[in-house]
Amino acid sequence: MIGRRILVLGLAGLTSLLFPGAPGFGQGTGGIGGTGARVAEGGGIGGTGARVAGGGGIGGTGIVGVVTDFGSIWVNGIEVELPAEAPIAIEGRATGAAALHLGQVVAVHAIWSPQEQRMTATSVSVRYQVAGPVDDGRVLGQPIAWPRDHAPKSGEWVAISGLRRADGVIVASSVDPWSPEHGWLLRGTLTGDEGSVSLSGFELPVSDLSGLTEGTAARASGVWRQGRLAVESLTADPVNPFGGSVAALTVEVVTDSRGQLPPGITLPANIAVRANQRLVIDGRPAGTGMTANRASPAPSVGQRGLSDATPLSNRFRTE
Repeated sequence: MIGRRILVLGLAGLTSLLFPGAPGFGQGTGGIGGTGARVAEGGGIGGTGARVAGGGGIGGTGIVGVVTDFGSIWVNGIEVELPAEAPIAIEGRATGAAALHLGQVVAVHAIWSPQEQRMTATSVSVRYQVAGPVDDGRVLGQPIAWPRDHAPKSGEWVAISGLRRADGVIVASSVDPWSPEHGWLLRGTLTGDEGSVSLSGFELPVSDLSGLTEGTAARASGVWRQGRLAVESLTADPVNPFGGSVAALTVEVVTDSRGQLPPGITLPANIAVRANQRLVIDGRPAGTGMTANRASPAPSVGQRGLSDATPLSNRFRTE
């Protein structure tokens, strides 16, 4: 059996309609779900003790969440400036800033300058939850809560940004066109063994788990050959996709029906969260996961800062 490292990345447009009984998002008075709860503050970035080096700024800040607005880009309540030289990719394929739009989940490597109070991207990667052909409203067998402005058509190839609810449904915050030439991809949780392997219920024709084991968050991709699905890549998909290149980390997540955070994120016991709640978690990397030091309700598409209006100087401390 394996250590469970399930990755949940951020989404936008999640409503009480899609999460019945869940509290409204983008509301509250601060802290987690408006509780005002905070972790005792320490020195450094998110309590890491990391210091400003050379001309200023933090060696790296990792941001994983949904694009909620433009004017540069806004992710996790942070305005991230996007210089022309910053590389942008969609699932590993180079593209330009024009390909970015609201609702996409992105992983941004950035530099925070405390002197200028500015976050500047050094790279941006768009990450999809699933991409492939639509079949009776599903994609690769995954149930989708489609946006109101998108009527899925069987046979249409799409790439979906979003997050899974506890019942396994992917709530689509963005639906992009996708070329069959790019193949299919799926992020989810591995179950089974070498004899019968599934990724979030989608059976994978593989005989080698590439060192992964049951319960691992993974990304699979491949192509169709002569009408059959073929897997070309199966890799772990950790909470911290930046490795050791960042000293601070902020990710957008959703709690499950029991109010649990995704495995891989350690939250101090003095902070409580509710079920089916979208949150922005700030903290520091801990291997492939993270140790949190604060959490706030996540902004929705069209919103910019966090509802508790916490300044970046407090979220990413340098002293």
